Amino acid sequence: MSPRLRYAVAGVGGLALAVVVGLVIAAVLRGMTAPSEAPVAAPTTSPTTTAPVEAPAPAPAPPVVERPEPGTNECVDALGDAALDLDSAKLALADGALAVQFRLATPPPDGEVALGVTVQRGGDKTYLLGVSLRDGDIEEVFVQDFDRDDRDDVDPRAAKVDGSTVTVVFPRDAIKRLGNDWNWSAFASAGDGDTDSCPEPPDLLRLSR
Repeated sequence: MSPRLRYAVAGVGGLALAVVVGLVIAAVLRGMTAPSEAPVAAPTTSPTTTAPVEAPAPAPAPPVVERPEPGTNECVDALGDAALDLDSAKLALADGALAVQFRLATPPPDGEVALGVTVQRGGDKTYLLGVSLRDGDIEEVFVQDFDRDDRDDVDPRAAKVDGSTVTVVFPRDAIKRLGNDWNWSAFASAGDGDTDSCPEPPDLLRLSR
């Protein structure tokens, strides 16, 4: 090969090499200037939601027990307001005697039970018409004058027990000191001191003749 031809080949080879090198450099530059791809975000999971727990519905209120309207010289009490529950008390005058009917919600329990009518006359005189029971049987009947600290005993046979009703008749001689114009309230008391009144203190009912 002649020297001229060698130079020509060498020139062609150099040119080819230069072209290849140029292409490589261009590729590298493109890689450096190309925008980087955004990183792929990791998939997110929604937080698990739990359905709210519903509070239990409140218990229904106990039904209101309708009470009958009281009659003349009668007191009707609310029920369930005492262990020894007084349902009603009724007074009746006949031939000068006074009959008192105590009606309890249940028969008298064992132990001591006191039933009574508190009488106020003229705002300054106070009397107690009482009957005491023990184990469901009549024990004493009496009229107590608180002003004179005086007590008149009445024959226990003047009282009787019929289921949950206790009736006692106070004779004329035992109540004559009460006069004709007075107010009253009734009560039932157990031996443990639990007392149910009708009407509730300090209310009083006026005796109607």
